Amino acid sequence: MNTTRMHDSTKLLFFKLLKIFEESLDSIVIITRTFGISNFIHKGKFYDDIKSEPYINHVLRVALIMAGELNIKDKYVISAAILHDIYDKTHANQFENNLTNKMEEQSLNLVLSSLKYDIRDITFKDPKALSKISKTLRFLILADRLDNIRTLKNSAHKEKVKRYKEETQKYFLPVADLTDDSMVFKLSVALYELK
Repeated sequence: MNTTRMHDSTKLLFFKLLKIFEESLDSIVIITRTFGISNFIHKGKFYDDIKSEPYINHVLRVALIMAGELNIKDKYVISAAILHDIYDKTHANQFENNLTNKMEEQSLNLVLSSLKYDIRDITFKDPKALSKISKTLRFLILADRLDNIRTLKNSAHKEKVKRYKEETQKYFLPVADLTDDSMVFKLSVALYELK
């Protein structure tokens, strides 16, 4: 496969996301710009369990969960979803000055905020601290977890599946309960479907 060509599944997910924002040219421009940055940073990286799937698909699915399933139509929040893994997965801090110049400040701030929080650590040390995290940031963290759980649905890595189930039940479902009933339902269904 030619590595300079965009994967068909990536194109499909990206166009599906843009369709949600088709009434707002400004949103399409901002989302396209942040997609370009994220796609550049994740280029050549593939999902751990699915070697044929580009990693960029994960962040697009997280953005689609937020925009399509949770009905969050804020272009900066969706841009943050597209960019949410640029630091921890790719050591992109070397690009931070470039990112600051190219992307919207609101998106970058949300991405940087998400890096400060480890849900498991917060829940264990101070469960009340969860209520201090913005609802938007909780949605981003939960959408990320939901896509990870859905991706593990047919995984052969039984230990990883078991760990994700336990962590989600112990740490993420309580966060979902504080955030949104539909997110509790979506995570519960995804957990039930894990074998």
